[in-house]
Amino acid sequence: MASIISASTTSATALNLSGDTTGILQLATGATPTTAVTIDASQNVGIGTVSPAGKLDITKATNGNAFVVNALGGSTPNFIVQGVGEQTFRLYNSDVSPNSTRTSIKLASRLNTDWEWIAYTDAAGTGINDLSIVNQAGTALYINPSRSLFVGGTTQNTATAPVYSSTTAKAWVSFSGTTIVIQSSFNISSVTRASAGLYTVNMTTAMADTNYAVVCGGSIGTNGTNRWVGANPTSTTAFAVGMTDYSGANIDGLLKTAAVFR
Repeated sequence: MASIISASTTSATALNLSGDTTGILQLATGATPTTAVTIDASQNVGIGTVSPAGKLDITKATNGNAFVVNALGGSTPNFIVQGVGEQTFRLYNSDVSPNSTRTSIKLASRLNTDWEWIAYTDAAGTGINDLSIVNQAGTALYINPSRSLFVGGTTQNTATAPVYSSTTAKAWVSFSGTTIVIQSSFNISSVTRASAGLYTVNMTTAMADTNYAVVCGGSIGTNGTNRWVGANPTSTTAFAVGMTDYSGANIDGLLKTAAVFR
């Protein structure tokens, strides 16, 4: 049983309580006393739990505020996390159905010799390593697991034109052949051939408008003869590509490339 060792209004120790033989101190409240605060032998403080997992562990079994900072604003911080090395906030959903995920904000992460701010999610179970910022209208910013950034999406997998990916282009493609073969691409769903040297390139995610630029290139003909490639937007989801030889005749050529910027 806890006991009062000393009580003083003049000394530095105004109230000194000792725990029981286990080194645990508990404060109980209510007509039928229920433990409200626990201080264990490691000096961890638990509110709503008798087994605190850290220096301060607040556990609440019902919905509602578990922790509140209510103070006047101003230049002096109302809430401080301070220490040596990396400082991290982590929000952890421990629900195992369908899976558990962790969302963390690192206040300081050391990369090489520099410090930086990091916000990220990581899979505690089988979660997806992505990040969304949502307002009342829906998803405002979305970063997918491939580190592409989208603006204005309504769900995690659909959004308006990506504003950043592993390239600086909003879409790009490299294709060839009379029967179209796409060598590689980004944000391109398909390429169709209307006739010799004339193609339609379809984008997976729509652009915001048709005021985008398309930069094209193509292969050089035999004996070094030039081939010319041009393109223009036809809609928010497609643009036309044309290829001619040095005389102006439409030809398919070997390789065509196009990149979209906005």
